[in-house]
Amino acid sequence: MQVVFVHGVNTRDLGDGEYERWVSGRSDRLRRLAFGGKADIRNPYWGKFGLATKSLLSLPSGRREVGPLSAGPKSLSAADDRIVAVARHDFEAAIGSLSAAAIARVTLNGSEDARHAIEDFWMAVAEYAEDEPAPVWLAEVSSTGQLVARLRREVTLANATFSLSSGAQTGGTKPLALPAFDGNAFAADRARALMSGYLAQFVGDALMFFARRDTSLEVRRAITEEIVGAARVARSNSQPLVLIGYSMGGGILHELLTDPTEVAAMETQLGAALEIDLFLSVGTQIGLFAELGQFAVPGDGKPLAVPINHYWNVYDYHDTLAFLCGPVLEGAEDFEVKTAAGVVNAHGAYFDSALFFRRLHLKLVEVGLVNSS
Repeated sequence: MQVVFVHGVNTRDLGDGEYERWVSGRSDRLRRLAFGGKADIRNPYWGKFGLATKSLLSLPSGRREVGPLSAGPKSLSAADDRIVAVARHDFEAAIGSLSAAAIARVTLNGSEDARHAIEDFWMAVAEYAEDEPAPVWLAEVSSTGQLVARLRREVTLANATFSLSSGAQTGGTKPLALPAFDGNAFAADRARALMSGYLAQFVGDALMFFARRDTSLEVRRAITEEIVGAARVARSNSQPLVLIGYSMGGGILHELLTDPTEVAAMETQLGAALEIDLFLSVGTQIGLFAELGQFAVPGDGKPLAVPINHYWNVYDYHDTLAFLCGPVLEGAEDFEVKTAAGVVNAHGAYFDSALFFRRLHLKLVEVGLVNSS
């Protein structure tokens, strides 16, 4: 399978290795948890053409260390109680929140083995949550620590082949250490990032792409080069071609693939018609931009100007930057997934959420793009 992932706004490679860790972790999760381990994933980087981070002089300066969202210090148990309260009200939402927090932290600070262990644990928990959407034992736990400990026990009982150890499947090894999770601090940190730099760069990058043709041509060139390369390999090896657009990246992909000039140029380089097995938009504004008349409209009743087997749009209702596509684009299918439910930043949690990868994998199996084994 050939996959091209187009990132969204607020993505910058500052040369400190953080961008590479995010890309590596996300690509590995897509390959292992969604595509069954068989995918060549390309990640065109267009952030360098957007609004420069250092130019955000209008943002407030002097960011303090983020603590609990209350008047005065609180213990971790106080935050834990809130997570447990969420779990009792919406078990799936709590699992989405905890998995996103754990996976995001280990992506930046852990080894590959540690990251895989965390990811596999939460994928197993996500599967458990599907079978037990309202566990009766939730009444017995009062903290996040107790909640995670009980999840370890339940997952182990549900699947004897799954090990929570750091290595082997048999006992006697050191238990898997999960990262500490402070719900209030994490939510405050992510909310601050969303309300300041993210929104500023969202507006700046969107204006750059739709209003500054000279710069957006560079963005198009970086992305179309990878699409053509992936399509050439997919065609030669009879592999599926999957294009993924996250946030503003989905809008860029959609704009490219509804532009007859861009499509013709790609097909000239490819030497054949461009055909796409799956166009996957995640947390995007495609529907909104379509209503604003930002895209060309194919005349055949299809969402794109190229043959496509599936057009899926995934959104979280609590993600205020995600919009529906189905009511606006004929042939597009909308799917809702819970990633954070307000406990953490929903817009940034898709590719850190075990629930997202679990549901995506099942959908890919359902349409035959991925084998069930």
